[in-house]
Order: sequence, then structure tokens, then C-alpha cells
Amino acid sequence: MAGNAIEWQPRPVARLVVRRLGGRVVLTWRNPSDRDYATTIVVRKIGSAPTSPKDGRVVLSGDRPTLLDYPFSVVPVHYAVFAADEDGNTAAAVRASLPRFDPPLRTPLDRSTTASRRPRFTWKPAAADHYNVQVYRANRCCLPRDVVVNSYPKTAKLTSPKAIGRGTYVWYVFAHIKPGNAVTSYAPLNAIGWRFTVR
Repeated sequence: MAGNAIEWQPRPVARLVVRRLGGRVVLTWRNPSDRDYATTIVVRKIGSAPTSPKDGRVVLSGDRPTLLDYPFSVVPVHYAVFAADEDGNTAAAVRASLPRFDPPLRTPLDRSTTASRRPRFTWKPAAADHYNVQVYRANRCCLPRDVVVNSYPKTAKLTSPKAIGRGTYVWYVFAHIKPGNAVTSYAPLNAIGWRFTVR
């Protein structure tokens, strides 16, 4: 009887792991092996856990079992991962969260690509009277003679003072926190360089 029909629900994803990696959040999981499995929907929501595939921002819809995300937030970041079948039925949510994600560097995003030859660098302000921004080609990091940009802005932003060519770069920011200008008077805001590519 139609009134007694049971709605089929696919199996959920398994082994969801959420971790920080430099300026990114990495999610990995295992998709179900059901014959009618069609796609996985990953939803991000700030402040509370998503309750459905439409409750939050969809950051992935596809069958790839991994995701790189950039969710800047000073409050908890929640994810829900839903497996879906060919008829659009979704499995129970598998959830994970981070207490916050507010890395010291902001833009260019880690592993991002830009068409700008004079990219804009931004980072989280620190207790400093100025900063040192260093940019190197990724394959020639990090000797002083190979620096591409070496600037000392007073605020937590910098537009590259010169055009840089196509290629992949690594950038660092150091905060000036002690008297003098010796290397020891600067504290690194990021120990691991963020990469970006100019196309």
C-alpha cells in the first residue's frame, strides 16, 4: 500500500576527518559503495551544526572524497556531509567541527591562484609597530638574495610594490615586536609559508 511505503535512505559517508593544514581546512571521508550512490554534499555552517543539505553553505557537491576549505571564523565552524543517491535521497548527516579557524594570514589564500601581477596581501593584525612581508619564488625559498618582495608596512595589508611574473610563490609575514631592527626583533606570524600562483 502506498501509505506504508518506506522511503529508501542511502548509507552515510564513513571516516570523516577534519583537520587544519596551514591556511586551509582539509576534510576527507569515504563515500558509500552503494550501487545507486550519486553524489556527496558538504555543507558548512558557522556557529551551529547543519541539519540538512540546505542548512548552510554548500562547499562541495560531487563524488570527490576530499575538500579544501577556507572558512575564516572566530566562532565554531561546523560541517555536515550527506551522501545522496540517484533519486535525490540523502543519508543521515555525518558531522565534524572546529572550535574556530582564524589563521594569521588572510589573502592570497593558501594554494590559491590569482591573475593579478600585484597581489594584495592581508593578515591578522598583531601587537606590532610594523611588519616585514617577504615573498619568494617557491623553488628559490628562502635566501635573502632570492627575495621577490621585501616590504615593511605599518598596517596589516600590502599591495605588492612591484609587478611579479607568472609562477608559484611563498610568502611570510613577520611582526616587529622588540626594539631595534635585528632579525630577533621580529616574530614570525606564519612558520609555514603560504603558497599562491600567479597565472
